[in-house]
Amino acid sequence: MSIHPSRAKSALLAACSGEIRRTASFNTKDMNHAEVSAQLKAVVETVLDGIVVISSTGVIEHFNPAAEKQFLYRQEEILGRNVSELMAEPHRSQHDEYLRRYIETGHKSIIGRGREVEGLRSDGTTFPLELSVSEMRIGDEIKFTGMTRDVTDRKRAEAEAAVSKALAESKSAFLSLMSHELRTPLTGMIGMASVLQNTELTSEQKDCLNIIQLCGNQLLNLINDILDLGKMEKGELTLEEREVDVRKCIEEVTELVSPAATSQQVDLAYDIAGQAIPSILGDSLRLRQILTNLLSNAIKFTSACGYVHVRVSSAPKQPGLVELHFEVEDTGIGIPDESKSKLFRAFSQAHVSTSRKYGGTGLGLSICKSLTEMMGGSIYFDSVVGRGTTFHFTILAKTADGPMSEQSREAMKRSISSEDCWTLQSGQGMFNGWSAAVIDRQPVVRSMLKSWLEIWGMEVAEYSDPAELVAAVPVAARIVLSSAITTEMRHLLSDASIPLIGFGSSMPKTACAAHLRKPLRCRPVFDAVQRVCRPETVSVSTRPTATTSLLYEQCPLKILVADDNDVNQKVLGRMLTRLGFPESAIRSAGHGREALDLMEQELPSLVFMDLQMPVLDGLQATRLIRQRWPSSTVQVCALTASSAPADVAACIAAGMDFSLSKPMRMPDLEQALMTAFEALHPAQ
Repeated sequence: MSIHPSRAKSALLAACSGEIRRTASFNTKDMNHAEVSAQLKAVVETVLDGIVVISSTGVIEHFNPAAEKQFLYRQEEILGRNVSELMAEPHRSQHDEYLRRYIETGHKSIIGRGREVEGLRSDGTTFPLELSVSEMRIGDEIKFTGMTRDVTDRKRAEAEAAVSKALAESKSAFLSLMSHELRTPLTGMIGMASVLQNTELTSEQKDCLNIIQLCGNQLLNLINDILDLGKMEKGELTLEEREVDVRKCIEEVTELVSPAATSQQVDLAYDIAGQAIPSILGDSLRLRQILTNLLSNAIKFTSACGYVHVRVSSAPKQPGLVELHFEVEDTGIGIPDESKSKLFRAFSQAHVSTSRKYGGTGLGLSICKSLTEMMGGSIYFDSVVGRGTTFHFTILAKTADGPMSEQSREAMKRSISSEDCWTLQSGQGMFNGWSAAVIDRQPVVRSMLKSWLEIWGMEVAEYSDPAELVAAVPVAARIVLSSAITTEMRHLLSDASIPLIGFGSSMPKTACAAHLRKPLRCRPVFDAVQRVCRPETVSVSTRPTATTSLLYEQCPLKILVADDNDVNQKVLGRMLTRLGFPESAIRSAGHGREALDLMEQELPSLVFMDLQMPVLDGLQATRLIRQRWPSSTVQVCALTASSAPADVAACIAAGMDFSLSKPMRMPDLEQALMTAFEALHPAQ
């Protein structure tokens, strides 16, 4: 079939003129028809989308170069042939009928709409394309223009993204399931170890128990890291917002890693610039997670007689917003230049031999990077091989005296943390006129102690060892804080009646008026100095304490434990027994429905409620409890392995009063019992 050149040209120009006007601007006022035609043709011939013009009978009248590339036909091969030859089935055999029906009825099914179809190339292969068809009339003739775009690459990318998403969801579900299955026996093991720790043990048994707890906590941390990595990959990890005492947060982390530091004879110290870091609103769990990872690594790679030093400073960014800058410095092996670029990649370490010698998965720093970025900050490091490394990270946070959400206030009320209102400045000026001598081989430890003592009003002299103090006779200090002692120093202090506060495992307790464990923490140091220097100012707390097995006598609660795991029930039961609770005060239920039935028989004071149980889960059971009994009658404590804000919010919404994280530890349980008792008896 032959196509008249002038008609084909007119059809093409008419078909494309609307599209061309949107993509090009011609000053046609001073142009003749030939010039306009030439420019329009140039646009059509160079456009990236295919342009196919057909007659009312489906015959191809124009086929631009982009269409040639898409369908692998030369223009001279395809002109005059039916457009259905460019279509895959079933459209190929049905196209002529579609066209005939439209010509007769005017019913539009594809005209003026875009859709995705399969194109058919000259070699028989098919490919996905986007097709939009428009209609035009030239005189009495009807023409149709098809604009085609090959979307093979986009479809491939969408398919790969879908597969990746499915794999990520599958991996996340698997990690969540496996973490739960691993946590269940692990929480029982760590819980029973905590119970054993409060019994009479030989030194050999204590060593074995310490190893069990150390290995259990390492495995638990690994499970948490893997689970966090899965959440981060899916974008499901969220941060909570509640008041954070930065000083206390640092002290808790140094206390947590102190066994490893003591084992490697590494000193730990911290310095809060200006000692006036504001309380912030943030996620204390995630902040501790970052610090724990960095301090654990620093200790791991630092040899005996070295130190790890934590520094933190703050800078206001705008009203109600502050940037905190943390530094974790060590005197360890350092990081070689060739390893620095991959340090924050998941499952990557500085060198293959590193994991063999020091252990670890390489997940910690990757998680730290993600967490700091979520907190609006960044993480980086400086390192010199053989001299050590300093990791820096920053976070942005609201100050606690700024606007606080209602959810944050509620979370603060429900916290069972043992934090109190004491701060470093609470003792400001209390020891004005006193002088002190501080002795330790590490400058960072001496500097830390000196800064505290000076805030409390003392004049402080530093010495690196006892010999320096002895050589400084006469000693002007009225009190000495030291990690070491010699016979000469002992005689000197005795003759001058100068009290000694010792710290560290190498200092004999018999030589001291008070003794402190390393790492040193601010409040215990203050308490020791106060007892030695000004004993008349020491007050006795009337708050219930958990230092003996008589806690039940101070907090006589009736307990109900709702947990579907027998091991968890036994662990919590043994822990309560160690705190003086008789068996008659402890009952157990395997699911929420059983717990409600037991409450109908005898109402408990406190319910420890697991969240995931058969028949009736913890949230459902708590909602039913709150329909009958308010918090002033029955306290409900959630038992959960998750501290995610969404889970905490769900617990609060259901009517729970606070939560305990699994695995439970004795100090946390003691605090929970005292918190529940005080809530039920506010006047006592």
